[in-house]
Amino acid sequence: MLADVFKIEFLYRTNCNFIEMADETIYDSLKNCIDSGNSGNSEREFDFSLKGLKTLYCDFVLVKNTVNCTPRYLECGEYLGKILDNYDMENEMKPIYTRCNRDTVSYLLACIQSTFGIAVREYGDLQGQLTGDGVLYIQICVDDLDYLVEDFAYIRGNGFVINNEQTFIQAGDYVTNLVNIARTQSKMKPFDSELEDPINKHGIDNATGVPDYILAAFMVQSLEPLKSIIKNRDKWLGHVEDDTKTFAMMDKVKKEVMSPPANIDD
Repeated sequence: MLADVFKIEFLYRTNCNFIEMADETIYDSLKNCIDSGNSGNSEREFDFSLKGLKTLYCDFVLVKNTVNCTPRYLECGEYLGKILDNYDMENEMKPIYTRCNRDTVSYLLACIQSTFGIAVREYGDLQGQLTGDGVLYIQICVDDLDYLVEDFAYIRGNGFVINNEQTFIQAGDYVTNLVNIARTQSKMKPFDSELEDPINKHGIDNATGVPDYILAAFMVQSLEPLKSIIKNRDKWLGHVEDDTKTFAMMDKVKKEVMSPPANIDD
């Protein structure tokens, strides 16, 4: 993402003076971009990684809320916030949600904040989602879990002494896996979309006069009657247990295709 290298450098150096970074690798990458932008480059704007700029802005918010800042620092931070907002609007970035255990996420967050002694990240959005009516499983935006995962990895990889270490690791691995799975699934094509290509290739939609996506949805729905067929087969064979793995796979396919996107307000 293009940004003014001099304003980004000012924010970077100021942040490093005020707070200890939870993920030094991101700041090292940011520094490399700054150095590249300053070395014989006549342009003020330079291409930074989105993750690096978002990390820088997150820490800018933390600093400005805890210490007295110069007008120059606030000006640079507001500049960065605006270009990040514009980027999100231009690219229509849709948030990804994952279903998770509220108590586990709350425990991990409390451990991280206790270990560092301060709220090393701006966790306000995440904490707001964790408070509520006591429902155990909730929908949380994956973006709000990213810094939690990064801080967990930093603590685990740098020999911090924490209470109930095994429980902490289990909670961190749980949240890390949720984030990885949610991001992977968001990049995958739904099963019915995969069926649309061969339907088009063989001209089935033209031959029937039915759009490819309707035919694909019909093919997925046609799997549902197989449940009763499998149950009857098991009875005839004398099997005591149903083929639960087969049912689970069919339910997953049907849910992926037929269910609307998860709504955090549900």
